[in-house]
Amino acid sequence: MKKFGLTQILVVIAIWSHAQSVEKPRVIIQETVPASKSLQNTRTDRFAQFDKSVIKTGFLVDKVSDSSSFASLTKAQSKERAGSTGDWISTYHTLKSAEVSGSNVMKRDQLYAGIDELYSKKSHDSIPLGLIAIAFESIKSDAIQSNKIKYNSLKPIEIRDSKDLTDEHLKISISPLQEYLGTSGAVTFYFPDDYIFTNIELSQYPLSIDFDDGKGFQPLDFNKGYTVDYQTNGPKEIVVKSNSETQLAKNASPSMSAITSSSTLMVSTNIPNPVTTYFSTTIPTPYQYAGLVEANLYEYYSGPLDNPIIVIDGFDPGNERDWWETNDSNDPGLYELLNQNDFMEDAKTLGYDFIVIDNIAGADYIERNAYLLAEVIDKVNNEKIGDNELIIVGPSMGGLIARIALKQMEDQNRDHHTRLWVSFDSPQKGANVPLGLQKWIAFFAGVSDKAEDGISKLRQSAGKQLLLYHESGGSNALTTERSNFQSFLNTLGYPSDVRKIAISNGSGIGRGIKNNADLFIQPGDRLLTWEKWDPLFNIKGNVWSVPVNSTQKIFDGKIGLSWTVGLVFFPVGFTAWALIRKTSSTSFVGGTYSYDIMPGGWKDLPRDMADPIGGFLGPVMGDITTNTNNVCHIPLFSALDLPISFTSNIATNHSLAVQTSPFDELYYALLDNEEHIHISSKTHADVFKELVPEVLEIDPDKGWDEGDIIATQSIKILPGFKSKPGKTLYIDVVPNKLNPIGL
Repeated sequence: MKKFGLTQILVVIAIWSHAQSVEKPRVIIQETVPASKSLQNTRTDRFAQFDKSVIKTGFLVDKVSDSSSFASLTKAQSKERAGSTGDWISTYHTLKSAEVSGSNVMKRDQLYAGIDELYSKKSHDSIPLGLIAIAFESIKSDAIQSNKIKYNSLKPIEIRDSKDLTDEHLKISISPLQEYLGTSGAVTFYFPDDYIFTNIELSQYPLSIDFDDGKGFQPLDFNKGYTVDYQTNGPKEIVVKSNSETQLAKNASPSMSAITSSSTLMVSTNIPNPVTTYFSTTIPTPYQYAGLVEANLYEYYSGPLDNPIIVIDGFDPGNERDWWETNDSNDPGLYELLNQNDFMEDAKTLGYDFIVIDNIAGADYIERNAYLLAEVIDKVNNEKIGDNELIIVGPSMGGLIARIALKQMEDQNRDHHTRLWVSFDSPQKGANVPLGLQKWIAFFAGVSDKAEDGISKLRQSAGKQLLLYHESGGSNALTTERSNFQSFLNTLGYPSDVRKIAISNGSGIGRGIKNNADLFIQPGDRLLTWEKWDPLFNIKGNVWSVPVNSTQKIFDGKIGLSWTVGLVFFPVGFTAWALIRKTSSTSFVGGTYSYDIMPGGWKDLPRDMADPIGGFLGPVMGDITTNTNNVCHIPLFSALDLPISFTSNIATNHSLAVQTSPFDELYYALLDNEEHIHISSKTHADVFKELVPEVLEIDPDKGWDEGDIIATQSIKILPGFKSKPGKTLYIDVVPNKLNPIGL
């Protein structure tokens, strides 16, 4: 994680309208470097001659934040507003920037990456807790008036009298380092040593903790684990409070008044547990992407492996998403994604066996994970019993992984024994994140934890391969990785020895994306607004959708600190910042396709950025508003691999679309666009038409007592089976034509 600060580069991007190539916008980048130093360095320079020995705790909050962020550190959280893992991380970075002692108490620069690594290695019967227990100081509000310090807007702060210069405070915050528990039964909470950050003697500050399990508060010991048995679903508020009335606490320094810290853990006990196995393979050195490739395989079936469906997870930087959850997010895990509208459980009722591949490097080069998939296909074919061939389901980027693996196996004369491949809202021709929003993320990455995390994900290998327009793409917003990958796909083609179907979450009648007023977004419409102007801090961060052909602004960002005329006093501490040059960036584009508003599977990317952003800006900058919560992520033409001209209305040209597409059948939303990889009732029905098994054995113990029993080749009825009155068996021997047979 970067330290707080923005690179002082004024980047003005002018992308001129150019009729020669609308898919490759022409961009002229001009850079000017202001003479002023970075915002963070300027704030730090105010304390360049500050005697650090005066700060006994080693932390001075005035060094980095204003009264709002100071208040956020000192106020106690309440049960009405429990904190989150993101709040805890934001507190960490604010205090890290306040550190003046050089003692390296806040010792992790890459906190997000560290938590992701901890998460990827976790067991689902244990949850790590993070602890922040930091004594810090603030300059007294009357420090200038009482002549204890001298402050000139153009010079560093000068200490004239260090006696009684600061007030001392204590911040204690505890949070689970994941926000979702997707399994029932006992779970153990523990404190990893690397996530205990403190400059106080913890034994002097007695604390109690309540895990919201009905057992109330119990003494908190950081050296032990706590086993909790959650038997109900819903949010659990983990609350820590001080025992400030003890004599030990009264004698502690700094003194501790009543402190409450609370965080939320979402518990779901409805998610079944699969058999999890680790799988790896090594790509040999002659191959372009040589090296180790790893995955977790979630095997979800009962009985023998005889009717396999292999599902490949999509884009997942840091492997945040697993079977149960997506770390530090409200997004569901793989089971809930795959079981929308009971899809997975209904398929299991038909006798299917699920093997879900969770790639550990979920944003690695796509070809690497395709190599691993081919190895898994060989493994499953060797282990399964019976004659049923495989079904491969690739949601999102997983559809590209499947395409590459199946085609390369055919090119190598390796039989994949696969009868059906489902490409589900997969970016066969690229994915979209609004270019203006990417510029927003890049601009604020230095001062926002969320933006920093976002730009890290955008710049992963797979992100550069997938995005149609990319903020790091240079003069045409096109990365080398994207250009090379699409050329590779064009040369590769599609597998032929398998039935291929494509599903899009986009509107089949050509409806675009709607804004928050339920009106269709137009090219160049504003997506996000963030402006705040006050005597201390000025900020702007506005985003527009990409226009069609004409040149238009898509991002306008600015950050500046200003000096209030006269002295600024705050009841909770001192803050005074000099007028410095503003950091700004403006981006214009032209000659482009407005992918942001096209029919397609949408994601709520603007709304996600409008959530609290954390870091230096988080506590002080007010609300970010969105004109639209959603934007197109996987355009319909990309998911179905069609020319962009088919965007207007595929439903009325379905036969022509199927003839034009490399797929054998196309499915899509009938009316409005749907969320990316949403399994609607229509999608459920469409896929189940394809999932009817070839060979089926009916066992009286398997519970075939609801609905019709269908197979495409043969049905074997085992002894003891009795149908209900009026029940009919069907055998599908001709596509889309069911023939009844009697019992």
